[in-house]
Amino acid sequence: MTDSGAREAAERLAANVAAGNLALVLADIAPEALAKAMQANPAAGGGLPALPAIRQWRVEELPTSASGPVFRLSFESELGDAVIDTTWGQVTGQWKVVDFAVVELRRREPPAEPASGS
Repeated sequence: MTDSGAREAAERLAANVAAGNLALVLADIAPEALAKAMQANPAAGGGLPALPAIRQWRVEELPTSASGPVFRLSFESELGDAVIDTTWGQVTGQWKVVDFAVVELRRREPPAEPASGS
């Protein structure tokens, strides 16, 4: 069983990602994991898409790794889904993401615009 503080931190991170609270998201990520995320961001030439208007998210506890508790964060939006495994560790007394791995990225075509009739 994982420390409840780590679970709470994972839930908080997922909620902040879904709400678009970038400052609070960044506060939950250790510098090394943040550097990795920046390299994976499409704006920086990487592969992680932005998921606008996240309509649903969930946190699933996975087996703990040697590095710490692991939680799978899943996000669903109209434009696609993302599944990310996050490893958590204590950094200056606070739970933070110390590593992550993208498990799945699935894009959806946006809904077609209705044809305008003139």
